[in-house]
Amino acid sequence: EKYIFVQVNDVPEDPTFKESNLVITIGENNNVGSLVENLTGKDEDPGDAMALTFSLIGVSPATLSFELGAPETIYPYQSSRSIPLQIKTALDFELVPVHTMTLTITDSSQRTATQSITIQLNDVNEAPVLVKDQIRYVKENMPMDSFIGSPLEWYEEDERQSHKVEIISAEWKATWAINECDGQMRVKI
Repeated sequence: EKYIFVQVNDVPEDPTFKESNLVITIGENNNVGSLVENLTGKDEDPGDAMALTFSLIGVSPATLSFELGAPETIYPYQSSRSIPLQIKTALDFELVPVHTMTLTITDSSQRTATQSITIQLNDVNEAPVLVKDQIRYVKENMPMDSFIGSPLEWYEEDERQSHKVEIISAEWKATWAINECDGQMRVKI
C-alpha cells in the first residue's frame, strides 16, 4: 500500500459584493442620520471578512449627501460584513434627484472589490411658502371688487402644481375676498 498526501494551499480570494450595481430608491423627506441601506461585502478567506474596510469614492455630486456608519462587528467564522449607509445632509429632489457613488471594500491582503451605487430620490410634495410678510393697503370707500394691491406671492419647489388660495381668518373677514387661483385680494362689500 502506498499513500499519496496532497496538501491544498489556500490562495487569497478577492472580496466580493452580491451585486456589482446597486440601485436604491428613497424619499427626499428622510431625516439626516436615517439608514438608507446596509451594504454588505463578502470574503471567503477565513477571518478576512472581519478585516474588511469600506470607503466611498467617485461621488456625484461632489458634495456627498451620504456617509458610512460603523461597520458591523462579526466573528472569525463569518464570511460577510455590513456597514450602514446613512443620510449626511438634507436631500432635495428638485436640486439633485439622483446621487451616484462607488463603494470599495479592501481585505487584509489589500485585495479590493467595488460596487456602483445609484440612489434615486422620490419627489415629495412640499407645501408652498409665502415669499415674505406681505402688506396690502386699502383706500377708504373703495368700490366692491376693487383689487387690493398685487396678487400674493409664494414660492413652490414642486413643478406643475396648482394652488387654492383662501382667507382662513382675518379681522373683518366678510369685507375681503381672494381669487382662489392667483391670490389676488379684492374688496368684497
